[in-house]
Amino acid sequence: GSASSSDEALPAVAELIAAGRIEDAARLALSVSDVAGLAALTADAASRTEFLDVDMSLVRLVEDVLDRLPADELVHRARLAAKLAFELRGDPASLERRRALLARAAADATTSGDDSALCAALLAQVTSLWEPSGASDRLAAADGAVEAARRCRDLDRELVARLGRIDTLVELGRIGDAELELATYTRIVRPLGRPDLDAFVASRRSSMALVHGRLDDVARYGEEAHRAAVAAGMPDAERLGNV
Repeated sequence: GSASSSDEALPAVAELIAAGRIEDAARLALSVSDVAGLAALTADAASRTEFLDVDMSLVRLVEDVLDRLPADELVHRARLAAKLAFELRGDPASLERRRALLARAAADATTSGDDSALCAALLAQVTSLWEPSGASDRLAAADGAVEAARRCRDLDRELVARLGRIDTLVELGRIGDAELELATYTRIVRPLGRPDLDAFVASRRSSMALVHGRLDDVARYGEEAHRAAVAAGMPDAERLGNV
């Protein structure tokens, strides 16, 4: 029956999203009755664009699924609102819409009592509001995301939040605090043996050296960042080597 075919469609939608075939996924998603399952897939869909581009097909998919979600699905609504704000980050004209989405995401996540959803909502504030006027708000969101991630033992999200904290402290001119946070981040990632995280450490060390005018260290850490990024297969390896 239709329920059975709908159940069968969800794994196919997952495969299409994983393959980056968002337009095909969106068409098939219309036949899926498990909107909560669809929301979980959509919230985790990888972006296909660079920082200042907007993937309108993915934006429309997130909007469609968000519109279909029942009002009491607070965790999924929070995650999708955060995802939508993140995907709109490349459009400067969407600032007020992003702020409204992020406020809604934080409110729904807080009401739900789900720390993982709250962490996702707060992290989206760090990554989706890049305008200079929002630096203080981003720092507060990064602080909250670190705490929420620690409560639900999500190390990956904690590290993303800590990186956001480092960058925002630098942006605010609080270099000493940024260096302390970088030391903490380094302590956490060193035993993990992950070159992608080592690349972040080296690139931020290069940035700190630049602030202090230590140009030899800028070059040395830049080379370290590049080597680690290449080893990790990171697509922005060249950029990390030229902070």
